[in-house]
Amino acid sequence: MVQQWCGPMQDVLIARMDLDHANHVAALQWSATTAGEQQTGLLLLASLRYHWLAGGRLAEGRMRIQAMLAADTERSAVRAECLWVAI
Repeated sequence: MVQQWCGPMQDVLIARMDLDHANHVAALQWSATTAGEQQTGLLLLASLRYHWLAGGRLAEGRMRIQAMLAADTERSAVRAECLWVAI
């Protein structure tokens, strides 16, 4: 995936991700407010790292990651990955 984001198709990927942004936000909100789904939200947030960065949404991504990390303090590999993404 990194190769795609850092290659000649980056503009196409950014445009595709922008089209799905509202769906990503809805999925994140659902994960944040549905019991037992916070880890799923953290996984989605970490997976969207290039969307946040390359798509010009770094502040939004950071805000969403910090909010989800505050809501779910369970130690896990996906939490560690989100902490790494947030740095």
